[in-house]
Amino acid sequence: MQTKDYNGHASIAIPNTIYMSSGLYRQAYETGKIVVKTDLLIKLLSRRFGLLPVDLRKKISETDQYQLDLIAESIFDFKSADDTLKYLQ
Repeated sequence: MQTKDYNGHASIAIPNTIYMSSGLYRQAYETGKIVVKTDLLIKLLSRRFGLLPVDLRKKISETDQYQLDLIAESIFDFKSADDTLKYLQ
């Protein structure tokens, strides 16, 4: 399938299935998802509780995708930013 790029030049659209079958692309894609989730959680927690301590932000940045998902699902139940720590142990 041929499409046009942002300059109006003809280009070929490559289906996502081809990209996702590449281990290198899949790893970069998953890493990107974790970075986006981490940034969003830090922004949401900061908005709700004010400036987060550096050590808490560092722990959130170092955690895995599963823990990030658990924090995201529970964020509205938190009474303080410290509630996040029980998911980071």
